[in-house]
Amino acid sequence: MRVHSSLEAASAAGAGIRGLALGFFDGVHPGHLAVFRAIQDAGLPLAILTFWPHPQAVLRPDARPALITGLDHKLHLFAQAGAEDVIVHPFDAAFARLEAPDFLSRLWHCLPGLRAAACGPNFQFGRGRAGGPEMLAAACRERGIAAAFPPMAQAGGGPISSSRIRGVLTAGGLEEASALLGRPYRLRGPVVSGRRLGRELGFPTANVLSGDGWLLPSGVYAGKTLLPDGSAWPSAINLGSQPTVDPASAPAVETHLIGYEGDLSGQVLEVEPRRWLRGQQRFSGPEELRAAIARDVAQASHIS
Repeated sequence: MRVHSSLEAASAAGAGIRGLALGFFDGVHPGHLAVFRAIQDAGLPLAILTFWPHPQAVLRPDARPALITGLDHKLHLFAQAGAEDVIVHPFDAAFARLEAPDFLSRLWHCLPGLRAAACGPNFQFGRGRAGGPEMLAAACRERGIAAAFPPMAQAGGGPISSSRIRGVLTAGGLEEASALLGRPYRLRGPVVSGRRLGRELGFPTANVLSGDGWLLPSGVYAGKTLLPDGSAWPSAINLGSQPTVDPASAPAVETHLIGYEGDLSGQVLEVEPRRWLRGQQRFSGPEELRAAIARDVAQASHIS
């Protein structure tokens, strides 16, 4: 999969994009996959145009949403969906001021070979979100470009949307969120060096640098950790700080792979919380903390 840093970069690379799915695609849920399939069903290689950062980070920084998937995780999911090209166009103040017709002109200029475009019903573009599926459809008709706008996917009595999934995760609804995503909710990132406090307590952890952050309540979870070789290990997972050993520590993703003894440094892991065990607690000292972790590990060892 080729990744281009802007529309102009894709043009300069001679990407030859013919089928394009447009959207932010946070979470890459079933509704997004339907947009991708609209391009693939037209018999065209799938290219995706997405934006970074989230528009609210520029337009309303105080109201920017926490995301289901960070950029690296999203690119990984795009590749799994069969994308051959991805354009990650910068969403900055200048781009936010671009009028909707000017955005379309830029799109046609940079991708002259475009033959099909698709987006979801909520996709908007241009200054003040003036453009949407209707404007895109009209512009495509004028240029002889096929356009598809799959309806929102449905589950649990309502439409699937990124905002709905965010709300479910924030409330701790792991099972419901996974059902809406169409796959287990996971955090993804490389293992980075930590202070080795878990190893000192007898429970070494991998510290995962997740660009996703997380939406779940902080606490300890039972779950799985997936390695690049495809193996999955039952795990006790801590999302949050270290209130007993380092109260000032920054929130982090730590996972103890039960029974694993290898070196995970630098490897990209997928951490899959499955069940809430307890909230974060400040214990009286290392011995009480060690006993609590042992109980967590005992419960997590039964996760299949």
